[in-house]
Amino acid sequence: MKDAKKSDIFIWLLSSNSVDRKGYFQKEMKIAMSVLDELPDDHIYFLPIRIDSCSIPEDISNIHCIDLFSDSEFGLRKIINAIEFQKKRARIFKKIQKVLLSQIWKTILLNVKILLMHHKAMLKN
Repeated sequence: MKDAKKSDIFIWLLSSNSVDRKGYFQKEMKIAMSVLDELPDDHIYFLPIRIDSCSIPEDISNIHCIDLFSDSEFGLRKIINAIEFQKKRARIFKKIQKVLLSQIWKTILLNVKILLMHHKAMLKN
């Protein structure tokens, strides 16, 4: 479950057998929900997928579930779309991050140059 914190998307399969189970299943959900709480609202991270007509746990009732049992082709398309959306978002974020880091370094270097010039001027006086 440590990997859930490093993952871009957490796909969680729900079934009649797993939803009512205590233990590892509930622990997985809590870890994924804690990661989700730290992310922006529009971030797709937690992707619950129902493989049968099981009940949806109350803790995730506000999260849209994808149903594979009623129309599996439509459900699979929704899963692929969610993953593709998140991949694009991650690429855009990395580009923005690169630009910001570049700008930060330029600002730091400029400030260092100004400080050095100021220091040299003070030494002359």
